[in-house]
Amino acid sequence: MRIFFPQELDALLHYNGFEIETKFGNYDETPFKTSSPIQLVISRPK
Repeated sequence: MRIFFPQELDALLHYNGFEIETKFGNYDETPFKTSSPIQLVISRPK
């Protein structure tokens, strides 16, 4: 397990050829906020 800062995860996806479609803050699909307990990212190749 590894913890990623939000900007770090976004940059890793971007520089490896992925585009973020949606980012959730929990399994109930609430929008991601700085206070969210987790990051769920839906991405696709560019």
